[in-house]
Amino acid sequence: MPTRVIFGKLVGNEVLKRSLADPKVLEVNYRTLEGDEFSQALFKKLHEEVNEIGAADSPAEALKELADALNVFDVVCKHLGFSPEEVRQAQQKKLEKDGGLGSGVWIEYVVLADDSEWIETFRAQPDKYREEKIRTIPNQKQLGVRWFEKIDE
Repeated sequence: MPTRVIFGKLVGNEVLKRSLADPKVLEVNYRTLEGDEFSQALFKKLHEEVNEIGAADSPAEALKELADALNVFDVVCKHLGFSPEEVRQAQQKKLEKDGGLGSGVWIEYVVLADDSEWIETFRAQPDKYREEKIRTIPNQKQLGVRWFEKIDE
């Protein structure tokens, strides 16, 4: 009895060609995506490939997944109308402004003054930054450091 395998994802054009040429593949249901549907499929594919890098079991598999992710990234850039040079220039500007990630710096949280310019930036992105209500602990200032505690709401 034949088996239907559901892909439901963007694939390389050579995958389609091999499927169509294989006599053991009895049917291939496919279409060409355009516009917003293509954009969404590209972003989903980029996430898929990046996740596969983290799941790789060996350096060779990681390299293969990095290559896949880079291929999808290049298509996304082109689809959005950017040349590789434009993306590299933007990358360089971001590196100069924010630095690179290679040093492994991780910020667990920051405590902001009420009048900080950053509060509205973080509040505008609640899916990315979670806000906690805190208060200063009285009489706990040691070595110029204030101590804070979370307020249960």
